[in-house]
Amino acid sequence: MKNRVLRTLAALCLLLSLGIAGVLCVSAENATAYTYVKLSNGDWSRTQDAYIPDSVTLHSLNLLNPEDLSITSDRIYIADTGNRRIVAVDRATGESFSFGEDNLNTPSGICISENGKAYVADRGSSTVEVFDLQGNHLQSYGRPDEPTFGTKTQYTPTKIAVDPEGLMYVVSTGAYDGIIQMNAEGSFLGYFGYNNNPTTLGDWLIDRFFTEAQKQNLLNKIPLSFRNLVMDGDNLLYTVTMAAEGNALKKHDVAGNNLFSAEMYDETNFVDLCIGPCRQVYAVTETGLIYEYDSEGNLLFSLGGLTASREMVGLFTKVAAVDCDEEGNLYILDQERGLMHMFTPTAFANSVHTALEAYNAGRYEESRSIWESVRRISGSCQMVENGIGNCAFQQHDYDTAAEFYKLAENREGYSDAYWQIRNKQLSVILPWVLGALLLCFALYIVYDKWIYDRIPYRKPGRYTQNLKLVFHAIRHPVDTFESIRWENKGDYFTATVLYIALYLVFVCNYVLRGFVVSASNTENTSLLFVSLIFLVPVALFLGCNFLVGEINDSKARFRDLYIGLAYCGSPFLVIMPFVIVISHAVTLNESRILSLLTIAVYVWCAILLIIFLKEVHRYLLRTVFANLGITIFLMAVVILAASLLGMFADQMVGFFVEVFKEVRLRVS
Repeated sequence: MKNRVLRTLAALCLLLSLGIAGVLCVSAENATAYTYVKLSNGDWSRTQDAYIPDSVTLHSLNLLNPEDLSITSDRIYIADTGNRRIVAVDRATGESFSFGEDNLNTPSGICISENGKAYVADRGSSTVEVFDLQGNHLQSYGRPDEPTFGTKTQYTPTKIAVDPEGLMYVVSTGAYDGIIQMNAEGSFLGYFGYNNNPTTLGDWLIDRFFTEAQKQNLLNKIPLSFRNLVMDGDNLLYTVTMAAEGNALKKHDVAGNNLFSAEMYDETNFVDLCIGPCRQVYAVTETGLIYEYDSEGNLLFSLGGLTASREMVGLFTKVAAVDCDEEGNLYILDQERGLMHMFTPTAFANSVHTALEAYNAGRYEESRSIWESVRRISGSCQMVENGIGNCAFQQHDYDTAAEFYKLAENREGYSDAYWQIRNKQLSVILPWVLGALLLCFALYIVYDKWIYDRIPYRKPGRYTQNLKLVFHAIRHPVDTFESIRWENKGDYFTATVLYIALYLVFVCNYVLRGFVVSASNTENTSLLFVSLIFLVPVALFLGCNFLVGEINDSKARFRDLYIGLAYCGSPFLVIMPFVIVISHAVTLNESRILSLLTIAVYVWCAILLIIFLKEVHRYLLRTVFANLGITIFLMAVVILAASLLGMFADQMVGFFVEVFKEVRLRVS
């Protein structure tokens, strides 16, 4: 009862606050930066405005290509790169002053430390300059001279972050080994974090088959360098890497490892990021798109964009930096125009932030109530479903957590919830399962000793014998395929039944696997597509292999190929139904075993295919591989030719349709 009252009050408060916000703030129809959220199916959906463009400022400062900004409780500090200075603006009065004109060359990054100092990365002079907050120059850090840093290492500081102890983290152009760490005296301590180069199939082939000299020329891949960085209140470092996909944003632990998932949604042209008061992460692209994530890297909102020509509040020409204040207001620096846009969070965004803050503080009931209120008002989306699922999980309501994780397509969360559900169910079901197994074992013994010998023997029929060949092919493939070719075992009818069964199992394996192991289901998968990727390869292989065999002195008849190929899928037909059923009862970690089993089944079928071709064609093993290679090549040629014919037919149909329309227009 208490929980229900809390949820009702939360919903009423949220409705009231959103209504007041709609009266006082700019309406969604007049907003220039609409807010979008991600749905579970991956589509974007417009939702209530999370941030309202408030103002565009700094017109009078004549900023020239500013590249960074930093917000404190009372001031805004801007790296005015083109004018070679730092500009400080009072947030309350708007009064400003500048400093560093005599010390800076090309200031491109600024960080205000907790000890009240302004650290400026100056890429023009390759130094880090330090000022107090009144603009007095205190110190200059040049290139580290430690032998471990090297004499040829490029050192061009562009961005900087400083921890409470004065340890500096410097992003340098061309520093591919990571972020440069220096202590308060400017001594080089090492590199922090790194960007891996993914190894492709081409890289593996080059490494495997090319000479050392060729490898040096072809495998000289340089990792991407970091673009920007920021430090949160817990002294954890966050970084941005441009041109990186899947790892553009990183949250580093103390060892430099990335805590964000590589599957998080990101952009390849992120230029800056900042941390909000509820530990949410804001990232901005060069084209003005603003993304907000929670502390775990889950996407919350997206807004912003480019302006075509004229100045518009909330739209940009070229973004350089982003920062936020203690109230969650966003400040976006437009480099090309030399202006700063301010965004104010709405009641909707504040509700989401309150839910996140309550969850991080361990107030799961309060957080869940707010999330449910947001869901009733704004509709269902991935952000809300994950939020409710997380709260339910922490409250040990695992059934509800699993339900919402499934709606959010969150397989990791669903796996954790299902693990708890399964453990609870096993304690109830396991005794019954063991009892059923013992009963089946006892019945088998009774049948084997007292009933089996009394049943009169009946010779199995023809179709029964042909179906038994499925299991015989698994255990004795050579004997099976020899009997098909030379003893005329098997027939067209049984083979056709097997093809139909294989097709049904293939479709079920594609769309009916458990949620944890597969993203495909009956709602997002076309039956026609699944049918084509099964039927087309089978039909092409039969036709092409028969033709190749005819010109290569093959002993096989088409009958042998048609029947034998069906039995090559015996492991798939026998094992995969069990795999499909088991896939609904495994967690994410256990699914790796299921994946290995699936790979083993496909490898088993491939081995049977090779044995089948060898026996029915009467080829040597090397001739089998040559036959198989030519068959695959011929299949590719047929597919290419069919594609070209299809495109040509489409063009011809379009041409005749246009001619018909033109003639009808002329006649009328």
